Amino acid sequence: MPSRAVVLRYLVALAAVGAVVLVWVRYGDVKVTILVGILGLLVSAFRFLPSAPRNWLVEPRPSQPDQVDKAAEALARSVRVQWTLERQRRRLEDAHSMSIRWTVEERYSRGSVRAGVPVAGDLASVIDDFVAKPRGLVVIGDPGSGKTGLCVLLTLELLATSLPQRRVPVLLQVSSWDPQEHFSAWIARRLVEDYPWLAGQSTYGATACAELVSQQRLLPILDGLDEMPEARRSAALEALQRDIDGQPFVLTCRTNEFAMAQSDRLLRNALVVRLLPLESSAAAEYLLDGLPEAGLERWDPVLTRITDEPDSPVGIALTKPLNLFLTQTVYQHSAADPAELLDESRFPTPDDIEKRLLDAFFQIAFDMRPPAAGSQALAPMARWDAARSERTLVFLARALSGRNTRDLAWWELSTLVPKWFFFALRGPIGVVVTGALCAVLFGLFGQVWFGLFFGMATGLAVALALQFTPAERPRRIAVWNTGGRRYAFRALIADLEFVVIGGLGGGAVAGLLYGPLYGTFAGLVLGVAFAMVRRFVEPTEPQESVSPNGLLVSDRAAVVYATLTGLVTGVLVGGTLGGFVGGRAMGLVIDIGGPFQEGLLGAAVGGVLCAAVLGMMMQSNSASGLFVTTRLWFAVRRHTPLRLMSFLRDAHQAGILRQVGAYYQFRHASLQDRLATRDDTPRSLPTPASDPGLVPPR
Repeated sequence: MPSRAVVLRYLVALAAVGAVVLVWVRYGDVKVTILVGILGLLVSAFRFLPSAPRNWLVEPRPSQPDQVDKAAEALARSVRVQWTLERQRRRLEDAHSMSIRWTVEERYSRGSVRAGVPVAGDLASVIDDFVAKPRGLVVIGDPGSGKTGLCVLLTLELLATSLPQRRVPVLLQVSSWDPQEHFSAWIARRLVEDYPWLAGQSTYGATACAELVSQQRLLPILDGLDEMPEARRSAALEALQRDIDGQPFVLTCRTNEFAMAQSDRLLRNALVVRLLPLESSAAAEYLLDGLPEAGLERWDPVLTRITDEPDSPVGIALTKPLNLFLTQTVYQHSAADPAELLDESRFPTPDDIEKRLLDAFFQIAFDMRPPAAGSQALAPMARWDAARSERTLVFLARALSGRNTRDLAWWELSTLVPKWFFFALRGPIGVVVTGALCAVLFGLFGQVWFGLFFGMATGLAVALALQFTPAERPRRIAVWNTGGRRYAFRALIADLEFVVIGGLGGGAVAGLLYGPLYGTFAGLVLGVAFAMVRRFVEPTEPQESVSPNGLLVSDRAAVVYATLTGLVTGVLVGGTLGGFVGGRAMGLVIDIGGPFQEGLLGAAVGGVLCAAVLGMMMQSNSASGLFVTTRLWFAVRRHTPLRLMSFLRDAHQAGILRQVGAYYQFRHASLQDRLATRDDTPRSLPTPASDPGLVPPR
């Protein structure tokens, strides 16, 4: 039985031959020459289109072994670039010097799993042990104990080692997983979301991500089980035991949260280790090693208290790696005296000390950072007002905590904007632009006022229709290829809406001017074009790892591509109507010559009209378009700066945010939690030091 692709090829060829015969019989050989020229242009352009529209006529082919190998190699390169930069930015090279210790949790780890494993060790030993023998590994610890830093270091160590079965480590936030979804399906979906170029069918085939998962070519490193809703944690452990039993993985979680989730011994075949607080002597040694000789005297009281009174608030607080890093960062980069932390009337508990350090860290991080990569000189971030920067961070932290997530996705911020605000912008723009264009088009036929009102009504109708269209993710072909049914259904709704708008709108314009037959022709062509243009985006492999800004640029490029496609479609439809049917018989009020000139006029008017309408539709409903409106709303409400992406990039460089694939996150969950529970009043923070030799946090 012929495949779908073969049948469609014959239908397309038959339609083309039929069109040529019909035009020859009806209009003669001159018009046939024009039609053949148009068809030849389309055939020539077809091979330059992305694979998405071609796949409507050609069955997607499963990825070949060499394509899967190529995908694995490209993924490894991208992961290495991504986390090498993050390691440098977060100064994780210092993690080993902190002498972080760990111990095996025997109550969670079966004897057969613990066999041959030391009962305790330092951070380097747990990394070396896992690299030598990948297995199921769970790392638990208190907040700020270094679990996420361990994941980053382990990812890079695994990439530098020849692993069994050539596994590629992929660090993911497990909190975004719903255990009702099979773990393998979630991994494949997250691969496409974080590395969208893997869905490039022309390079890697149609099933590369699924093949990487099914062939066990990945090593999942899953950070943050404790950030998953409490009701899901036990189900997640049970699903991990069921879905990837016997395969190596790494999972991190806070100690208490893991104890509650693992109460029924759901995860039975994994080694569980707990990161321990630093010893007092190790904490003091870490601070001492990083101090310049000129400033040792002001640190003497702190170092003495840590070593002589380890049970004091400051002694307990500074055994946590996060607090130790914050202390070194804050007081080396400010004129404040670290001895203030010894005042137990101000800081009676370790938590009070941590809050003080977190508050100070924001100001320090934003006041100082290198002006260029590799520079040791400090420069203030003068373009961001400190008080407004704090308000922005507080607003974003509250928004994330309100949604129970750590992932800051710029394309999801539109959900925080009232829907009426989008219509308040779409409506007037659609009415004015569409009204003006239709007034020009119908004015050529002596119907200026009719065209004006028709265009205004059409623009208003389109703006109303877009209000009911689901919000877009950044445009990329991989989502509809590998996404679940839910997304496919939402995408289908938007596609059908574009079909209706393009078909009815284009058909109505052509029908009013040229009659029902030509209106039907124009409606069919424009309806199909408007629907297909939403599938025309296939990202190529980037030279560096995917980033939030990279997705924004890619989405804007998709809008531009859609606009150009609308231009080409409008030129073909307008040129066909103007050149074949003519305009003078339909009431064209200007005499510009013969069919060729009328065809050029029709092509110009049709191209501008279709490009404008399709471009506005794509822009107003695209992720980048919604983000423009979102930024405007936040700026008007004084929540964030208008240049929000620039602010986020600088916050990332300053060390307040970290980048995890396409998402930003606060550097540590404690930072987000502290901001989310603070008021909007700017704090009195340490004054930045002026020593140009100091190195800021990264």
